[in-house]
Amino acid sequence: MYVYYQIFFSWHRPKDAIAAPYSNFANVDMRQSINGKQFKACKAGWLTADAELVDMTRDFSLRTAVDPSGKARDGLLYGLSVLRAGATFWTALSGSKHDVETVRKFLDGKEIRVGRSRNAELGLVKVNARKREIRKLNHTSTSDTKVSFLCVSPCVFRDGKTGAQTFAPSSKQFGLPEPDKWELDVASSFIRTTTIVHFNSKRKRPEAERFAIDRGSVITFCRRDGRSQQLEQVVSFVSNGVGEFTGQGYGEVLVSPKWLTDPE
Repeated sequence: MYVYYQIFFSWHRPKDAIAAPYSNFANVDMRQSINGKQFKACKAGWLTADAELVDMTRDFSLRTAVDPSGKARDGLLYGLSVLRAGATFWTALSGSKHDVETVRKFLDGKEIRVGRSRNAELGLVKVNARKREIRKLNHTSTSDTKVSFLCVSPCVFRDGKTGAQTFAPSSKQFGLPEPDKWELDVASSFIRTTTIVHFNSKRKRPEAERFAIDRGSVITFCRRDGRSQQLEQVVSFVSNGVGEFTGQGYGEVLVSPKWLTDPE
């Protein structure tokens, strides 16, 4: 079983060259060796831990809106992009052994509905608990003067001075030792943002907007004094997530995975 990762936003390839290898622009040497070529960012697709590019199969459904009486309303068509029936996904449970077992017993073997348009015969899934070996990317805990973080899930950060949500996190929020000696390396960071609004089914109302750094983003810090720093402490810090709403799946990051240190 694989973990699939949003393609890294630091990966680029030459324009009009579909078969060309990816170039990692988080690597300074790669950015300096482009020789006048025009590159474009890779924005779509998913990758396995073995660097295999995959995509999800979707269908498109065209539907008609109805009025309160149940009749079709003239001129009100809408389309839905849906995942094809038979697709299989997995998610992981984390927490105390007792809590994980409680949730497993509650969900295992049940049919539930997820996503949008659940009243239109969409979103029916069956949940099955499985214990399988998972192939995934790992942290790199070597010492370095520069460290990059790959956002595996959306990340929400709050400015420590203003209290407002921010897209420029500090080194302290990633557990870097001596945070005052680290600075955000803008040239080696590739950040895309997104707005997320959850719907509260209990109150039947949308929650407040969350401004997040999107998965696939690369956030890089470098030391001002150029000293090499051990990263074991950082790996331990980020293992429980960074930023806010980590209990809801936000804030999962990887510390300098192999793909972010390779030029291609």
